[in-house]
Amino acid sequence: MDLTARTEHLLTRVLRMTLDPETAAAHKDLDLVTVEGTTGPIRVDIVILGKKERTRNRSFFSRESALDEVFVARLSQLNTLGAQLSYMVEVYNRIEDEANRSYRGDLQDKIHETVIKPLRECHIRYLSMVLQCPELFGRPSAELYASGAELAEFVNFGHMPMPLLVKLVTEINDSGGSEVLSPLILPVIGSWTNKIIQDRGHGLHQCGAGPEAAKLAMLMKQQKVVAELVTSLPVWYTEPPPAPRMPNDRRPPQNKNAFHLQTTTILGKMLSPSAIDHNLLDPQELPKSVKRQNFNISRMSLAGLGQMINTVRAQQTAVIDQTLQIIQPALRANQKTRMKVGKGYASALTNSAQRATMGWQNQNSPNGAALADQLQDATSQLHGNLERFRLLSQGMLTKIKGVVSTGCGLNTAWVIFELCLPIKLEQSAEIDCSMMISENPEVKTIMGILQEEAKMGDSDTIAKIPRPDPHRATKFVSQIFWEAVQALHIFVCPALKEAETMLTAASVFHQKQKMDLMADGYAEYHCYDSVVDSPRFVDSLAHCINLMMSLFLVKVIPDDTPDKTKPAASKQLR
Repeated sequence: MDLTARTEHLLTRVLRMTLDPETAAAHKDLDLVTVEGTTGPIRVDIVILGKKERTRNRSFFSRESALDEVFVARLSQLNTLGAQLSYMVEVYNRIEDEANRSYRGDLQDKIHETVIKPLRECHIRYLSMVLQCPELFGRPSAELYASGAELAEFVNFGHMPMPLLVKLVTEINDSGGSEVLSPLILPVIGSWTNKIIQDRGHGLHQCGAGPEAAKLAMLMKQQKVVAELVTSLPVWYTEPPPAPRMPNDRRPPQNKNAFHLQTTTILGKMLSPSAIDHNLLDPQELPKSVKRQNFNISRMSLAGLGQMINTVRAQQTAVIDQTLQIIQPALRANQKTRMKVGKGYASALTNSAQRATMGWQNQNSPNGAALADQLQDATSQLHGNLERFRLLSQGMLTKIKGVVSTGCGLNTAWVIFELCLPIKLEQSAEIDCSMMISENPEVKTIMGILQEEAKMGDSDTIAKIPRPDPHRATKFVSQIFWEAVQALHIFVCPALKEAETMLTAASVFHQKQKMDLMADGYAEYHCYDSVVDSPRFVDSLAHCINLMMSLFLVKVIPDDTPDKTKPAASKQLR
């Protein structure tokens, strides 16, 4: 069968049309197309070439308007946008099926070049036009936002494959720009982000909206303009309100409500699921927590405990990977989107800085042995239980003080450490230490508490240091490094102190033969251990610590220092 015959058969299968009027009767079954939203099959008779033209071996594509006539005729038979989208998805699936079909010899390349490629180009062009110009296909004129809302509903029902949606976004952006793309795609993006906000909670069993997050990440990765749209949404970052104030405290709150960011933004919700934060769960959700489901060690062997820890670590790692899939396209898009990522993390760090204070740690992670003694004689609300202690002390104080919770804070630090992994130790000399004293507003936002004099040294000495140009841009390498320094201080070290408190209290209960309380304490400890002792978390943390040590060495003993001024090398021990 020659190329012309192959082309006719392919078009008959894909477009449900015939090129030969004499054989039209034989293709009646192919001309009947059932489209969702219609009362029954639709008969479409389209004959492009007559007998004389076919005998001259003229190609169907010899007329530039041939495919246009087919798509206009087909789409004009359908009265609703949903029906037209369904038809275009059906055509897309048939095109891809034919593209994956194998042909002998060089016929494969010829068919792809002469048939498949023009079909794909014309199909995606008309799919874009269906949304932008409804009046061309017999539908009343409509605003782009209305078409976008119908597209969002169509996509969320699973009717449109993601590769086709990516191609559609690319076509609309190339032809109409962001002015046309924004009203059409924002309803789709908004439905996904709302799903993320609604379905993700504080427990690992509340990792909902995974498909929506993956679709959002794919679209952001393929189109930078989508990454710009997503980072401009209020659910990406909004300036948090002031933290709540204690009833008997007349002073205004010293920080903004970082917990608000955790519960209302995309990044906060993506990082919320944790094995640690069951003290923030609703009472009806508590039995489903990791502690209750996975770490009931009173009925578990050591091997079984190890398997459970690995299972929880895999779930926690999946949370980090899902978040990185959304963050990395935003970082690669442009400087503006990178700054929005850094600003979100900087706000969470700065407004949660009190987690690193002794006052906070003395209340939330006191001496484990003393805590164990107090819990045995505690009120009925505590009932000697570390879980209730964490609920009343850590859980309530997190909301009242407006700071990021322990589990979400560790996840945030983990993501920041992961973003530092591409920084090589040799690049530590390129980290900008002048950011410590920069007056640039963006830099001051990133540095947070690191610009406080108490953190840097004597105020008179600091005042003598020349200030850098406030208009000078800083590199992302320096920005993420200094955020990692803050994350270690604000999120990781306090969490390790809490884990030590749980382990010490459990050991005291073990010594006193309080087996139920011991099991409760060890279960709390393993919730922390499943994160802080995860190999991937430890690797990223160790890399950041190595970067910090390398930076110290470079600044103390720079490479351009004469050898005679360098400290003498210590003698090798024998």
